[in-house]
Amino acid sequence: MSEDVSSDANGRLALRFGLFTALFSIFVIAVFLAHVDNTLHYKRLAVSFVEASDGKVRYDHEINSDGSSVKNPNPPGYVWLRSLLGDDYAFEAVDIYLPTGLNDDNFSVLRAFPRLRSLTLMQGGFPDGAASEIACCRRLRRLELLLTPVNDRDIKSLQPLAELEVLRLGSTAVTDEGVSNLSVFKHLEFLSLSHIAVTDRAVSTITMLPLRTLELEGTEITDDSLPEISKIKTLRMLHLGDSKISDRVFDQLSVLPELRYLFLPDTRVTPEGCARVAAWPNLESIQVTAGPIFSDSELANLKLQLAGKRVSVMPRPRSKH
Repeated sequence: MSEDVSSDANGRLALRFGLFTALFSIFVIAVFLAHVDNTLHYKRLAVSFVEASDGKVRYDHEINSDGSSVKNPNPPGYVWLRSLLGDDYAFEAVDIYLPTGLNDDNFSVLRAFPRLRSLTLMQGGFPDGAASEIACCRRLRRLELLLTPVNDRDIKSLQPLAELEVLRLGSTAVTDEGVSNLSVFKHLEFLSLSHIAVTDRAVSTITMLPLRTLELEGTEITDDSLPEISKIKTLRMLHLGDSKISDRVFDQLSVLPELRYLFLPDTRVTPEGCARVAAWPNLESIQVTAGPIFSDSELANLKLQLAGKRVSVMPRPRSKH
């Protein structure tokens, strides 16, 4: 009799345990599904905002390692799972292009894309706090903040982006002070400071970066910046147009072993100075501006002197130094 009672008690205990386990499992699944639903809803809202702003979201399977678009991308994963959850949850958004900038009401949208590798903001606003939100996207490798009111304080807030390789700050409110904070980006290969209020002092703060492309056109740099630029031995492409650079550039930059492309439109260089790059074995192309100094005959003669190198010519701008 005692054995039957013990067996019955054990059975009830097992039943209770099994029921508890089932209820707990249902609870865990419900919490997970609620999290998935909230995450999916937030991502869909974020993607809808980007697309409604004439922007574009690209996913990891749509982009090659060099950032170019994959032709006829083949989405990974199970078709049924994508049908159930949608692409916004099944795939990771890694590239966002937003041509309208941000404002106080929408900059938190970036939280929906924790694995973002590329972000482009053009024109529009850039409110306080937006830089800190961007800095939370720790996997960012490419950041373009063009024609926005980004300032020196924002640049300091971006310092956690340790993997950054490309940074474009053209036509922003960044000054020498902001540029001095770029030295923390140890992997930076492409830097554009075009048409911002930077001077020779800014160049001296970026010479230790592994830059392959540096854009300084439309800035206040002078020949005094050239000794500092000559220290960036990794440079392959250099833009110095629309500045006060003169023929001294050919004395100072001949030491750059990797330089391939040199852009000097609307500067103070002369045909005689440009002809000296004939002795630069690795230089492939030089660009100048047509006009009184570079007349048709001077350009024709320069192209003969630089046989084997490309001489491209920009039309003369309205304003000049």
